[in-house]
Amino acid sequence: MRVGPAVIAAVMAVAAATVSGCVNPLADLGPLEERYSGPPISAETAVADLTSALAEAGIQVRRMPQEHIAIECHEYLSAEHESATADAAVRDAFDKAGSRGWRTVAPAITGGHSLRKANWTAHTGWVAPVEGEPTTAVAVSLQCDGGTSKKPPGTASTGPASPSPGHP
Repeated sequence: MRVGPAVIAAVMAVAAATVSGCVNPLADLGPLEERYSGPPISAETAVADLTSALAEAGIQVRRMPQEHIAIECHEYLSAEHESATADAAVRDAFDKAGSRGWRTVAPAITGGHSLRKANWTAHTGWVAPVEGEPTTAVAVSLQCDGGTSKKPPGTASTGPASPSPGHP
């Protein structure tokens, strides 16, 4: 195969620009963060850790039943908390989770809070009080590495499921 002069000129231009620092198509961004180290932990352990940390901060969460979650390897915790202190309580709870091995990671949501432990990542958004409401919703989403849809491909979503009796 014969390479034409235009191709050679383009390759030389990119090489020259890279060497001179004008263009850096392969910038070194440092080492990749490990997904997790050590053995994976169970959903029960992840939920128990965060439920305890949230309870220490004064937030009593409920765990959504698995039959209402459409994605494998997901957990959802929710609560109502006093509007004026909800965001501070979530921050306090996430700080307390550090003593259980959770570490802060870059938040998935601007202004949110995210933690990581083993194969689980927990996310919550900034909790904004609703004017005139004494309480506000607090929600924590947990996802393990490799979560996939529980529904077979091509299955239409039926929308959010209603809670089972005893689970608001």
